[in-house]
Amino acid sequence: MKRTRSLFLAAASLLVAQALLPARFSVDSAAASTRPRYGGTLRVELSARVASLDPAEKPADGPEAIAKLRLLNLAFDPLVRLGENGQPKPALALSWKSDAAGKRWEFHLRPSVKFHDGTPLAPPDVVAALATWRESWRVSASGDSVLIQCDEAQPNLPFELSLVFISRRAADGTLVGTGPFRIANWQTGARAVFSANEEYWEGRPFVDSIEVEMGRPLRDQLLDFELGKTDLVELAPDQLRALAQSGKKTWSSAPVEFYGLSIASARIESPTSAFRDALSLAIDRAAIHNVLLQKQGEIAGGCLPQWLSGYSFLLSTERNLDEARKLLGKPPAAAPPLILAYDSADPLARAIAERVALNVREIGVTLQVKPRNALEKNVGLDVELFSRHIGVPNPGLAMDFVCPSNGWGYWATKTAGAEQMYKLELDSREQAPYRVPLFYLPESFAVAARVKNWMPFRWGEWRLADVWLAPDESAAPKGPEKP
Repeated sequence: MKRTRSLFLAAASLLVAQALLPARFSVDSAAASTRPRYGGTLRVELSARVASLDPAEKPADGPEAIAKLRLLNLAFDPLVRLGENGQPKPALALSWKSDAAGKRWEFHLRPSVKFHDGTPLAPPDVVAALATWRESWRVSASGDSVLIQCDEAQPNLPFELSLVFISRRAADGTLVGTGPFRIANWQTGARAVFSANEEYWEGRPFVDSIEVEMGRPLRDQLLDFELGKTDLVELAPDQLRALAQSGKKTWSSAPVEFYGLSIASARIESPTSAFRDALSLAIDRAAIHNVLLQKQGEIAGGCLPQWLSGYSFLLSTERNLDEARKLLGKPPAAAPPLILAYDSADPLARAIAERVALNVREIGVTLQVKPRNALEKNVGLDVELFSRHIGVPNPGLAMDFVCPSNGWGYWATKTAGAEQMYKLELDSREQAPYRVPLFYLPESFAVAARVKNWMPFRWGEWRLADVWLAPDESAAPKGPEKP
C-alpha cells in the first residue's frame, strides 16, 4: 500500500504542475478577433461590504477579505504579481534575489513609477507598507532596493508578497496607490468608483471607470444582471446552473473556497479528536454536494483541493455511521444540544449547517444551528461552520489561509512536493484535532455580453485592467493603444 501511495503522490506532483498551467476561461471566443476599444464604465456588484481600502487595515471576515482583495488590485500594486501559470513575476519590483538560506531577500524597485498624486515611488514607501504585514520581517531600504530579513527560511516569500499592496497617504491625507485605477469616489461599505490611471506604468486600462456596488444580496444581483443594470455579478451554485442553461455567460474558478467545521467546546465529553472523527464520519458529504451544492466544486478530505495538493483523493470522505457511533460511545441520556454557529452573511452557510445538523443527529449528537452574530462574543459556541479562501495557488501559503497551524506563517516556511505536504497535513491533524473538512467550492460569476477579454486566473484573481467593453448606447472616447 505504501508503494502504491508513493506512486500516486509522484503522479500527483505532475498533475499539480499541469493544473497551474495557463487556463483559458474566456466566455466569448469571438472577442479574440475583435479589436479592443477604450471607454465606457464597467459595473460590478458584490455581496460583501468593504469597510476600508487601506491595505494595512484587516478585514472583519472572509467575504470582506475576498472583496477587498479584488478592489485593492484596482488601485494598488504589489511588489510581485502572479502570472497565469501561478508563478511570481515582476510588478513594482523589477527583480529579486535571496541568499542560499532563503532568509534574506532583496527586491530591486521598478524605476519611474508614480503614485496617483504624482509622487515617485521610493523605497521608504515600500518599507512602511511591508512593515505592517508581518512582525517577524525586518524590512529596510538599501539604495533603490528593499531588503527583507527573517529568522526562518521563507521559500514562498515572492508568493506572499503578491498579497501585500503598496500605498501611501498624500499631503491631504488621501490614500493613494500606483495601480491601474484611481479611487474617484469611496462610500464606506456601499459604493466605490475607480477611474482609469492615464499614467499607469503598465499602460492605461481600457475602460474609463469601474463602478462597484457593495452589500448586494445574490438574488438582487441576479435581478440587476437580468435587467441589464450591471455587468458582473456573483452567483450561488443553484443560480449558476439555471443561468448557464439559459445561454448567459458564466465563469467559475477552480475550487478555492474551503468549508469546514471547527470544534471549540469544552462541553464535549469525548476526546476532541474522537468527536471530530465521529462528526466527519456521520456527515453525508456526497448528498450535500450533489443536491445542495449542485455538484459544484469537490468534497474535501483535507485542507487543500485536489488541483493544488495532488493528494486530496487519498483522504477518505466516506460516511460510516457505525464507526462514528463507536467513536462516540454511549451519549448521556439527556445531553443538552450543542450550538453550531454559521456566518449569516454567507448565503450558503445556513443551508450547509442545517444539513450537517440533520446528519449528525443519526449518531446521537444534537446541534442547534444559530447565526454567529446572535452569539455574544461567541459565548456558547460549540461547533462553527467556517469558510476560508485560498489567496494564492501555492500549497504552503494556501494552508496558512485555510488551516492555520502554530500561528500565521507556519506553512509559508514549507516548500515540499505532494508526498511531503501529504505527510505534513496528516501531522497537522494531530496538532489540530478540532477541524473537520467538508467542501471546496468555486467562485462563480455572470458576465454581461458586452464585457470582452474577461480572463481571470484559475484561482479567481480578476484582471479588470485588461477588460474592454463592446459598443453600446454610450459613445466611447478614443485613447492611445495599450502596449
